[in-house]
Amino acid sequence: MRRFAPILIALVLLVAAGAWLLREPLRAARARQRAPRIVMVTLDTLHIGHTGPYNPAVTTTPVLDRMAREGVVFDRAYVPVASTLPSHATMMTGLDPIDLGTLANGQQAPEEAVTLAESLSAAGYRTGAVVSLGVLRRRFGLRQGFEFYEDSLFREKRRWYLRGEEVVSAATDWIRQVGNEPFFLWVHLSDPHEPYQAGDPAPNARLTLDGEAVGEWNVINKERYLTRIRLPPGRHILTWTSLREPRPDDFPETAIALSFLRTADLEAWLADPAIDLKQELSLAEPLEIMLQNPGTETVDVFHMFTGKLNLPPPSEVLEEYDREVAYMDEQIGRLEEALAAQGLADGTLWMLASDHGEGLYNHQILGHAVYAQEDHLRMLWMLRGPGVAQGYRETRAEALTVDILPTLLDLLGLPAPEGIRGLSRVPCWTSGCAPRREWWGFGASAEEKRITAVAGFRWPYKVLWQPEPSSGCFNLEVDPFEALNLCPRWEHTEGVPREIAVLERDLRSHLVALQRRFDGLEETTVEEDAPEADEILRSLGYVGN
Repeated sequence: MRRFAPILIALVLLVAAGAWLLREPLRAARARQRAPRIVMVTLDTLHIGHTGPYNPAVTTTPVLDRMAREGVVFDRAYVPVASTLPSHATMMTGLDPIDLGTLANGQQAPEEAVTLAESLSAAGYRTGAVVSLGVLRRRFGLRQGFEFYEDSLFREKRRWYLRGEEVVSAATDWIRQVGNEPFFLWVHLSDPHEPYQAGDPAPNARLTLDGEAVGEWNVINKERYLTRIRLPPGRHILTWTSLREPRPDDFPETAIALSFLRTADLEAWLADPAIDLKQELSLAEPLEIMLQNPGTETVDVFHMFTGKLNLPPPSEVLEEYDREVAYMDEQIGRLEEALAAQGLADGTLWMLASDHGEGLYNHQILGHAVYAQEDHLRMLWMLRGPGVAQGYRETRAEALTVDILPTLLDLLGLPAPEGIRGLSRVPCWTSGCAPRREWWGFGASAEEKRITAVAGFRWPYKVLWQPEPSSGCFNLEVDPFEALNLCPRWEHTEGVPREIAVLERDLRSHLVALQRRFDGLEETTVEEDAPEADEILRSLGYVGN
């Protein structure tokens, strides 16, 4: 028997080694069997109060409402910063923005971080993505792990965003190509993002030459237009007129603003050199530009332009925003139908999350990136499909964007990358998940490269610092959107709950750490395409406001 012992030991070791080598392929095979398809839909600039799953008074999101009934909804879900790139980077890596060094749009997610797409690709899934904002183009680092990453349509569409129908059509084409193979698809919809215009809006600006029509366009949708102007010999008046109907709640500054692009051709024929075509030109009143052709023959003058609406009034913002949310909801339904048409509806794991909210003039704030109000940091997060409870609502434990990666991998039985910050939220509907003790959010200016707001949370309390509007502290359990400031005098927190005092004490050190991290990242931003990157940020309102 003794002489067989070494053989037995060797056999045992060989079997163990074989089991070890087979463990990952078997785990990957089980994952693909559990959920052969994973569809991750991220919803840009979506205020949860304008969706049915978070506000029963809303009736314009029937697809989201149904998916909420069929799956899991997280009530207390938060993003770290109301900015598209860093928020998505945390979703894809399970790491905080301060760990990633991605604190604002225009920076770059690091290559060394393991992404969700990389983990799923290693498990045998085909991986595809269609993004709808220029700040998510591949040069900013989220391309890792995707074999297909559709960001080429921006040039074709002559704007830095895509409409939902364009995104879903591209995603549907890829689904057809993949067929029955296991796949992970990320679809990014940004219709609620500014400019607040749904569908195909009517023209709002007219161009004439000496009173004769040259054309009409909708310029505040931020699309680029190029038109040819036939300029006969002599002196002429080129006139821009706004077709936008005024509203009772227009601000004094409300007006269409034109931006002239590639102005050299037009400048060559200016009769009045005092006009600066390189600045925004307001269409509050008709805008007249004198041109002169000193020659004897008619010439072609090519004019490229785009525009925006300065300070849209609240009535227009809310009306168009809700239309855009309803349109986005329809596009999610179209994506569902595309899967069903291919016979792929069953066994599909859906993850839907918003990357941040929007001010919508709550607290006199319209935008998002530089603020840290609840309007900005609260997110929609829903799951539906294999392994997900039906009709479950998590109301006690917080869910953060860093939790998305470990939650999806846990549902598939796959290990999460080492060193991540996120926690799987699967135990919330299986064995119960504990609330977080503390977490932080912030606002940041890509243009000024500085932290503009910091928010600390110890549920139900929140401490908020930002220069405008005023700082304060709040009990979110009874005051979910910060109507009642418990600390109207920021420097005096006597008599407030201990949690608030602790957060107020720690807030300054957190602000300093964030700003130091920001300062150290100045040389790591994308530089080879700096002019184009700046144009992306400016066109989407992140620079120059």
